[in-house]
Amino acid sequence: MSIPAKPTLTPPPAAPVRGEERLAFADKANARVAWQGTNTTEMTAAIDWQNTVFTAVETEPTDAADSADSAAAFADSSADSAAASADSAAASEAVALSSANYKGEWSALTGSAAIPYSASNNGKFWQLINNLADVTTSEPGVTGDWIEIVFSDSGGATTTSSATDITLDSDSDRVQVVSMTASDLSVTLPDATTLTTGGPLYVIRNAGGNTFAVLNAAGGPLAFLLTGQIAVFYCTDISTSAGVWVVGNEAYNGQALPDLLAGIIATINAVSSDYTSVAMLTSTKAICTYRGTSNYLQTVILDVSGSTITAGSVLLLTLFSPATSQ
Repeated sequence: MSIPAKPTLTPPPAAPVRGEERLAFADKANARVAWQGTNTTEMTAAIDWQNTVFTAVETEPTDAADSADSAAAFADSSADSAAASADSAAASEAVALSSANYKGEWSALTGSAAIPYSASNNGKFWQLINNLADVTTSEPGVTGDWIEIVFSDSGGATTTSSATDITLDSDSDRVQVVSMTASDLSVTLPDATTLTTGGPLYVIRNAGGNTFAVLNAAGGPLAFLLTGQIAVFYCTDISTSAGVWVVGNEAYNGQALPDLLAGIIATINAVSSDYTSVAMLTSTKAICTYRGTSNYLQTVILDVSGSTITAGSVLLLTLFSPATSQ
């Protein structure tokens, strides 16, 4: 009895891994599903080949010894390959199935929930790990019935020119290149409760000619970016909308981020002013000089106590020319 050529098995493609970028995950999951169809056909052919070899061993023992050894080795290899593929497939199956069974925003869902099942809540995606009789009784991110589906990516970049304040949200690109076309503007970071800790979550560059502030979601100042400056923002606590942020200075002609009285904002008077210059005299006193009312040069002494600034009387500076005697 003739022994047919030993069939080959196509190696499995890379398995999808939790935490990958969404499109990459989907592409790998699709490739894995397609491979499983091919693998089923190939495994069927391999089993048929083994049966042929075993039959030959029984009917032609003298000539079939080598084929039997080859069949046994091939069976071991096939089993190892199948086991490895099963482990890899099992690791990704739950997330892949859950992603394919996305039900929508959790707050709009009702009734029972059975695995595989996923939903979004507070700007994040969640995979159900326990069947629920009533999905409304178990909020993702609050109970232990859900785990977060994390999709990692490069974060994207946005270049913006604006004459008004900018407010970011959890969907904003990680890199923000900002040119403010007016003074006294700010960039506000997202509500920290919609983010995850770590970072850098945001990299902001001042590409314009106007200094602007970067604020947390509660309006607290985190940094002031001068022209050409780049700052990075890490979040260490997301329990409140303001969050707790760590700010790093990437570049500004070798200089550190400007302190500007620890980022405290105080209104000295309600009139328009510009060309502001602030210098610390002591650890609790500073002098501020600016062009104010009627374009006169004005100055004021500031008392600094913690997060409170108290302004003294505003002084009008007048420049006199030397008198000429006759």
